[in-house]
Amino acid sequence: MPGLRNARLLRARKGAHGYLAVLNFEDDAAFTAYTSSEAFRAAHADPTHSLSDDNRVTVFEAVTQG
Repeated sequence: MPGLRNARLLRARKGAHGYLAVLNFEDDAAFTAYTSSEAFRAAHADPTHSLSDDNRVTVFEAVTQG
């Protein structure tokens, strides 16, 4: 994906379910392009690919970088 610096997929600990995808983009434009892409729609189309039952996407902004 253009503008994607790195990605991490975190699996819930034993006894829990779900995954958390942590994606780091170069800038807001790259992130917006991703969220408008077919890849994004495909990744969020199946409710079993979601951390929660409502298949929500929560966006965070880094406050520190190291």
